[in-house]
Amino acid sequence: MGDVATLQSYYQSFSAGDHLGFDENTQKIHLERALALAKEVVKSKKLSYTLIAKVAKNMSHVEEKTKFLIRAFQRGGASFLEGKK
Repeated sequence: MGDVATLQSYYQSFSAGDHLGFDENTQKIHLERALALAKEVVKSKKLSYTLIAKVAKNMSHVEEKTKFLIRAFQRGGASFLEGKK
């Protein structure tokens, strides 16, 4: 488990398009997951299967919500998302 600051730095580089020499199969989502898990490990002071499951559940919830918002926006929901009727 990398430290949070290092993972944040990697994530920022990936977001800017610099893959830092990582394997081409490594994607931004992998760093998002690692960063979320690292932050939880810092809070709880230990890594456990329960913690991994909690982070995975939270990540999947966020991913589903994001997909929903993207679909709503693509279907003309921009005015709804901006609070307009």
